Amino acid sequence: RGDDLWRAGDPGRSVKFYQRAMFFDPAWEAPVDRLAFAASMSGNAGALRYGIQVASQYLERNPASEKVRWDRAMCYLHLNMRRQGYADMKYLARAAFSRHDDDARRYADISYNLAMRLGQTDEARRFDSMRAVR
Repeated sequence: RGDDLWRAGDPGRSVKFYQRAMFFDPAWEAPVDRLAFAASMSGNAGALRYGIQVASQYLERNPASEKVRWDRAMCYLHLNMRRQGYADMKYLARAAFSRHDDDARRYADISYNLAMRLGQTDEARRFDSMRAVR
């Protein structure tokens, strides 16, 4: 139902259904992913912080969840929390690169730009070399 409400243009009500799904099955990735994604699209600081909180709690139990990690990174970046967003993007880039995933270049591009903005030129060079391989 949350997805139906989201598509119908009512993201506020969709969050309630995602919360309900998380309550009944805390191990289910989909409602956490959708809730954090909705938060990242909201532009609302309170919703972004809530998305980070929910995603972080889920990632404590499921650190390999790349969907939720991506959503949390986007929430961090919308709040201009670049260091935190960069940590998640760095994880995603390295994981995708290690398995030769199609997303590796996109993650490496984002990680490269964040590293440059953060003044971490050595790390930026590593991500630049990852971008060149693809």
